[in-house]
Amino acid sequence: MQRLLTLRVGTSRLNRAVNLCQLNSNKLTFKRYATNGQPKETIDPLPKNTVKLTGSENVRSVYGALASATETKNNTNTSNKTSASQDAPFQSESDLRDNVLRESLKFVEELGWTIDAIRAGIRTSNQSSTIEGLFSSGYDLVDYFQRDANSKMSAYMKEQVKKGEIQGTRLLIDSLKYRLGLVIPYASTWGQAMAQGALPQNSMRSWKSILELSSDAWHGIGDTSTDINWYTKRLVVATVYKSAEVYMLQDQSQEKLDTMDFLERRLNDFQTLGSLRNTMTKSLSDTAQITSGIFSVIRNLTSRR
Repeated sequence: MQRLLTLRVGTSRLNRAVNLCQLNSNKLTFKRYATNGQPKETIDPLPKNTVKLTGSENVRSVYGALASATETKNNTNTSNKTSASQDAPFQSESDLRDNVLRESLKFVEELGWTIDAIRAGIRTSNQSSTIEGLFSSGYDLVDYFQRDANSKMSAYMKEQVKKGEIQGTRLLIDSLKYRLGLVIPYASTWGQAMAQGALPQNSMRSWKSILELSSDAWHGIGDTSTDINWYTKRLVVATVYKSAEVYMLQDQSQEKLDTMDFLERRLNDFQTLGSLRNTMTKSLSDTAQITSGIFSVIRNLTSRR
């Protein structure tokens, strides 16, 4: 005869043997009762080596099973973390690089334009150290700064054009002074940045950055020329600007005011296109100074090792 599970109520005696399921604080057991209502034997329905739940105050039934409140809470937390991870926005490799390099700029004054500064940026960005493989050298940091500064200069020019307060040559001069002003906070280490840009493995990126700067500057004042002057004017602005950076390295004036005056004096030669040839001649002489200055910096850095 199939035994039925029932509850023992009060002191009533049952006329046949039944199985009674009881849950105590230590284990789940079945007690077999004789017909007189006295316990006959205790049967543990759980197999050996089975972990038994303890603490009845933390135990509750879940879909026919038993789970502790702590276990349920942990499962919920894990689920929430997984959900949060899935909801996190996708970040491209270029965005990840730029975010790290942006943080790395905070360490340039202390560590220079080096891979050590990039490592510090990785740590403060809460990124895994494995992403260091995305960077080849400290010049990645220089290149990021150049691109970011060019972008900021373009935004500045658009804002000034929108206001309608300055235009033409005056806008060109003010914009390049604004661009140079972004470098001044890093003046103490900028010689290292220029020296790295002169290395063969970095020269292409260095020239690309300075030519983009001059192209953005001319485009910002509405220059749309397509003849040979397009190349000439951009080369002149690039050369004059780089000569101002070299001048800045040895400028001891407060807030580099002498450097700003130097840049403005040279750019004033652009008042008319007729003066462009004379400006080009002067600028070419600056090229020799720039080259000499860069190699002097490289020689000094090398001699310190």
